[in-house]
Amino acid sequence: MDARDETSRGGRTARPPVPPWLTRREPATRRAGKPPLSRELIVETALGILDREGAEAMTMRRVAQELGTGPASLYAHVANLRDLEDLVFDRIAAELVLPAPDPDRWQDQLREMLFESIQVMRRHSGAARYALGRVPTGEHAMDFSNAMLGILHAGGVPDQAAAWAVDMIGLFISAAGYEEAVERAEGTTEADIAEWVDQFKRYISELPASRYPNLVRLAGPLTTGTGDERLRFGIEMLVAGLAATVPPR
Repeated sequence: MDARDETSRGGRTARPPVPPWLTRREPATRRAGKPPLSRELIVETALGILDREGAEAMTMRRVAQELGTGPASLYAHVANLRDLEDLVFDRIAAELVLPAPDPDRWQDQLREMLFESIQVMRRHSGAARYALGRVPTGEHAMDFSNAMLGILHAGGVPDQAAAWAVDMIGLFISAAGYEEAVERAEGTTEADIAEWVDQFKRYISELPASRYPNLVRLAGPLTTGTGDERLRFGIEMLVAGLAATVPPR
């Protein structure tokens, strides 16, 4: 059972208030012969465009076109494009699995949360950019942060370290997801990457060893490993660093 289910059974199902910097949205409006226009419908439509065509295509005009209406109709439900991006990101965050904290498994739980979060970003290429330079404040993003803080607390990570870790972990997830989105947007294939890595290895191997001794020496290790292997290494560094902050019992 994940933490969201446990919360539901405990009766604590209150939704967080709308942040004061966001415009409150009006109720759904009806369109003749069409489903009622609502925030949920707009968000699902925008997410479909994001998944099919990429982040650059997800504009207010494009969403309105998909819904067979004008952009002005959307503003009764979302404040602006940034607001829509935040709502789409939070819709994606609803796919994240939130384990109930287990003090005996907290490090494994943290590893699993981070790796699975990046898999979610991969399923929705381009969405990671909506978290860069922003603090996600949707209810599902807040569920994720709350669950992660619970796991860190269960593991004995000091509160200040845990609070900063949530920020750094979010940046790690977003950056990893965004890098892959950029590659896809540029049409980079696995074969392209393999060819470039091979060329890069040869290039650094042939650098002047007198000036770049360490790059030349590590030409092999620098160009070894799959994307997932590198991600797991990065996750391991984060987890190990947080484990080091736990005071001796």
